[in-house]
Amino acid sequence: MIINFKKIFCLVLTAAFLLLVGLSSAHAQSNDNGMSSENYSKPYVTMPILMYHYIRDYYNQHDPIGVGLSVSPACFAKQLQWLQANDWQTMTFGDIKNKIAPAASKKPIILTFDDGYQDFYDNVWPLLQKYHAKAVAFVIVNALDKPGYLTKAEVKTMADSGLVEIGSHTLNHIDLAGQPEKRLKIEINDSKTELEKIINQPVVSFCYPSGRYDQNAIKEVEVAGYSFATTTHGGLANLAQPFWLKRLRMAPGTDISKILTYDFGNHTTTRPLRPRTKN
Repeated sequence: MIINFKKIFCLVLTAAFLLLVGLSSAHAQSNDNGMSSENYSKPYVTMPILMYHYIRDYYNQHDPIGVGLSVSPACFAKQLQWLQANDWQTMTFGDIKNKIAPAASKKPIILTFDDGYQDFYDNVWPLLQKYHAKAVAFVIVNALDKPGYLTKAEVKTMADSGLVEIGSHTLNHIDLAGQPEKRLKIEINDSKTELEKIINQPVVSFCYPSGRYDQNAIKEVEVAGYSFATTTHGGLANLAQPFWLKRLRMAPGTDISKILTYDFGNHTTTRPLRPRTKN
C-alpha cells in the first residue's frame, strides 16, 4: 500500500486550522470585548490610555502650544458622559497591578493628566466625583505648592478618595535622555519616595517628561520599583511592555468617539517599541 504522506499532512493541517478557528470563534462569542476578569491581567492585553494636560477654557492666540494642550471643562464633561454611555470603565494603574478587572461588559480605559496643574483640582476633580470616574495625575514633585500647580494637601485629599492615582513626573521635569546615573536616581527614585511620604500610599506609575528617555532611564524606572511608565508615543498601550506604554493625545476638538471606535478586544501589539532617545 502506497501512503501519500503529502495528502495526510495537508489533511492534518486543515483539521488543526479548523480546530483553532472553532476555538477562537467560541472565545469571541463568550467574550466580545476581550477584557473579562479571566484574561484582563494577561500580559498581551492592550488598552487605551488618554493623555491630557490642562482642563481649562484657554484661547490665547499668542500661546498656541498652551491652547493645543488645553481641553475645556465642558468638553471633558461630555467625554466622561460618552465613556459612561458607551460602556467604558475608567481605571488606574494600581487597579491593573492588583488585577482588578472591569465590570462585566465594560471596556477598560485610563485617563492620565500630566504635570499636576492646579486646574486638575479645580476642574477635573469635581467632574470625577460627579461621574464616579477614576484618573491618574502625574505630578512634578518640586512644583507642588507653587503657583499654578497642585498643593500637597490637594494631592493627599484626592489620593485618599480612591478616584485619583498619583504618579511621578520626576522632581523637576527634566529631559531624562542622556542623564548620568546619579541624576536619574534623584529624579526617578527620589520623586517616588517624596510622593509616597505625601500620600502615604505606594506610587506605582511614572511618566517620562516630554516623552524623552533612553534605556538607562527605563532601567532606573524599573529598579526604582515602579510597575508602569507612560510615553508620548501615540497608540494603544500594550501591558506586556509596561515601561513603554503608548497613549492617545487629547487636544481641543478631539472626537473621543472616533479615537475609541476600534476593536480593542482582539488587538495585540507584538512589535517591540523603540525608546525615544536624545539626538
